[in-house]
Amino acid sequence: MSNFLDPQAFPFTEKELRAAVFLLAPGASGEELFHAVLDACASVRSENARATEARLRGSIEPEDINDAVLSLPTELYAALAVSDPTTEQRVEALLAGWRALNRKAWSQQLMPDVLPTLDEAEAQALAEWSSMKARLAATRHKLNTDGPRT
Repeated sequence: MSNFLDPQAFPFTEKELRAAVFLLAPGASGEELFHAVLDACASVRSENARATEARLRGSIEPEDINDAVLSLPTELYAALAVSDPTTEQRVEALLAGWRALNRKAWSQQLMPDVLPTLDEAEAQALAEWSSMKARLAATRHKLNTDGPRT
C-alpha cells in the first residue's frame, strides 16, 4: 500500500491512524495526538531518507547513518490492532519484529548467566548446519563426478 504514513516504521494509513487515535482519545486530545503522530512519522521518514543518502555516500559516522526510531505508545498499536484484521496483521508483524530485536537485550537483563549458554547452543547449531551442508555438497559433487550409486 503506497499511502502508508511510513512503509517501514509505521505501515498504516491516515484513516487507520485516525480511527485508532479517536478510540483512545476522542475529541480535541485525539486530534492533538493524531497530528503529533503524523508529524513524528514525517520526521522519521525525513531522517531515514537522510541516513540512507549518507550510507550511499559512504559515510560511516553513526550520527549520519543510523535510522531514526519511531517511538509511540503501546496503546496506539493495540487500538490499531482492534480496528480490522488486516491492520491487526501489520501490528502483529511489527511487534514480532520488535520482540525478536529485543530478545537478546531482554535476555541479558533478565538472565545474564544464561546468555553465554544460548550463544554456545546457537553456535553449535550453526556448526552442525554448516557441516550438514558440507557433507551434502561433497556427496553431490561425488555423484556428479562418479555418477549415481547402484
